[in-house]
Amino acid sequence: MVRSWLCDESHGKWLMILDNVDDARILSTRQYDEGEPLSAFLPMSSNGSFIITSRSRDAAFELTGDNKNIFDVPVMDEGLALQLVRRKLGDKDEPAILAELVKELGGVPLAITQAAAYIGRQALMSPTKYLDKLRLDRKQKAKLLNQGAKDMRDYTAHNSIFETWQITFELIWEEQRSAAYLLAFMSFFSAQNIPSWMLQHYVPEQPQEDQPPATASSNSSSEASPVFEDDLTCLTGYSLVGVDEEKDVLDMHPMVQFCTQEWLKSKDRKLPTQRLFFDTMSSKYPAPLIENFDLCLMLDQHLGPLEDERDTVEDDLA
Repeated sequence: MVRSWLCDESHGKWLMILDNVDDARILSTRQYDEGEPLSAFLPMSSNGSFIITSRSRDAAFELTGDNKNIFDVPVMDEGLALQLVRRKLGDKDEPAILAELVKELGGVPLAITQAAAYIGRQALMSPTKYLDKLRLDRKQKAKLLNQGAKDMRDYTAHNSIFETWQITFELIWEEQRSAAYLLAFMSFFSAQNIPSWMLQHYVPEQPQEDQPPATASSNSSSEASPVFEDDLTCLTGYSLVGVDEEKDVLDMHPMVQFCTQEWLKSKDRKLPTQRLFFDTMSSKYPAPLIENFDLCLMLDQHLGPLEDERDTVEDDLA
């Protein structure tokens, strides 16, 4: 009935929003043996338009059929992020604290909205106190990031930043497990300037269910394996990883890193992956010779949080 009404151009122009379509199969799969797929119920007429939101570029391409109709939504810059948090919290005379808060949350709109909702519903909570709790330790940060805001439009919606990304992680885990292993491995590097050649020594060839994939031999190769390229394409398709082709380095949003490690913990895979990171860095770190200075400098930034991560291993074992 709705489809027929919207297809009738005499009813005027319309706009339909399909939100969070991360798996295009939802629309193409038949719900029942004799039923039609959901896509069959979408109205198609010249007087209508669709806005589709998705974390998957592959899903977006399958639904639009054209890259020119796909627009990446970047992380908010500080100005827009401050506008959002002020609109959510009202007039709060703490501009410096709000700037620190949105920076700590990485400019992610969902994380900012979630934080503002938590502050707003807690009588004794303020942006300053929330920021202090966020910085206290990993457990407190994980707890805060798992506090979702209520959505009156859909009570079943997942509105915490951790739950939202966890859905994506699980989808990758089921569809392309080697890419999930690559994401897990990358999460222990520093967020910026991850050298791709370090990751190409990580070989996710049919990894066992109960083991992280092993590293390859210490002989470096400038040529990426097809498996690595496929896995990287998967992760960039979900906007979890960025690529700088000129510098041959990758990056991850710090919030994605944190949520990835918490997700690994929930699957009892954090410690094995963490040990793999330590072993790989140990085996690939060059001898401290003058000719290796630039290479050592590149890797040192990824060794900065090493002691903190070793402390985390002890905490997780406790």
